[in-house]
Amino acid sequence: MTMDAVLSLCRAAEWDADVFARARPWLARLGRDARPDQLELLLRGTERMLSLDYPASRARDVPFEAARAFQALGWFRRAAELFRESIARLGAVAASALNLGLCLAALGEADEAATWMRRAGELDPSTGGQGLARRCLAQASSSGEGATVRLSGGRVISLGLP
Repeated sequence: MTMDAVLSLCRAAEWDADVFARARPWLARLGRDARPDQLELLLRGTERMLSLDYPASRARDVPFEAARAFQALGWFRRAAELFRESIARLGAVAASALNLGLCLAALGEADEAATWMRRAGELDPSTGGQGLARRCLAQASSSGEGATVRLSGGRVISLGLP
């Protein structure tokens, strides 16, 4: 599937949150190589989806879904805003807390990132949040290359820290 096809599907569904949630893995995979006009359409469409979200309907956490898409594209500031909105609506859950921490770390905000990572670890120890928080703070205080975290399964996330 191409980025144009995924965006067309989202647009045809009028940026419905359920369609967007199902398309998010494709958007994340294809978004890194997207053209500027495609990224602009994705941004406008996602903002439209958020504007149509009615918090009374808790069937899907729309801010979380949008935040995950922005996070995958490397738009960490907007993703962090939306993870905060998700937490404000539904309370802290491990996935939101951990992803907020990862976004803040990528933005170089190590202290607050570690706070959210620790919170994720408290909510669900399987996230590894406690260890991520320790590594985040240790790497932020050391002068070295960019900080990275190796997750279980070998996946590496760059924290963007000095």
